[in-house]
Amino acid sequence: MQALVTSASRKLPLLRAVAAQLGESATEVVVVAADANPQCVAAYAWQPFVLLPRLADVAPSTVVDAIAVLGVELLIPTSDADALFFAEQREELAARGVWCPTGDQPSVTRCLDKLAFAEVLADAGVPAIPTSLDPAMAAGGRVVVKERFGAGSRGLLVDATPADAAAFAESLVEPVFQPFIRGREVSIDAYRSRDGRLLGTVVRTRDVVVGGESQVTTTVDPEPYLALVEQALTELGLTGHAVLQAIDGPQGPVLVECNPRVGGASTLSFAAGLRSIAWAWSEAQGQDPAVVPFVAQDPGLRLVRAPADEIGRIDP
Repeated sequence: MQALVTSASRKLPLLRAVAAQLGESATEVVVVAADANPQCVAAYAWQPFVLLPRLADVAPSTVVDAIAVLGVELLIPTSDADALFFAEQREELAARGVWCPTGDQPSVTRCLDKLAFAEVLADAGVPAIPTSLDPAMAAGGRVVVKERFGAGSRGLLVDATPADAAAFAESLVEPVFQPFIRGREVSIDAYRSRDGRLLGTVVRTRDVVVGGESQVTTTVDPEPYLALVEQALTELGLTGHAVLQAIDGPQGPVLVECNPRVGGASTLSFAAGLRSIAWAWSEAQGQDPAVVPFVAQDPGLRLVRAPADEIGRIDP
């Protein structure tokens, strides 16, 4: 019995967190790291490791076949590209006995398109950041400009005038514009079961952000965000683990984007009680995931992401 973590790269803390959570309730499961780069850190530091072809280079059936042959029962995507690819192959994977706990292809696509994400939520009355193709959308206020597709800080200008935003946008492929809202930024890790139940939520502040990812993050009281998260995930149609980004604005939290997958700093949410991996494994086995309880830790847990050396002896 195997669980496969895709785009393992250098995500050793996440691999360990996945293995630890599965080891609590499914000790027979082997966590396999997978990547398209044979020289990635995980290839040297994690066993077993498997080399998968680059998703864009081969027919989807080739990837599905490779995963099924391994005997994988649970597939855990860790990049947006992976989440979309495997959402598109969800039925084929399921037919081969592989469960990928993401939404379907339309759900994941809505999350990866910042304009569609904002429009879907706004139409449903969910507080989400207004997003437009027009740099003048902020009506004279300050503006954020970013790529419509993609994640992180790539192609991002914050707190700009509409004129400066329009000029910066010329360097982008497909820019969108949002009003600049000053407030605390939070990430929200949540798991929604395949039958639509929100099984657990952990909220953490984005204290230090580098390249769009939290390097220092601290858990806080989730209560003010619970209704917002449940409504948003329902409207988006997502299942499994998702990471929502929000800003605490003057009128309350406003959603900015959603990554339909486990994130690098989601390890803090696991430590805070979120049982996403155990729930996903239960669903892969056709069991009710709610039998694994969500026991939330008190707010105030902090994660500081820092490099660490891996030292070990190799076989001759």
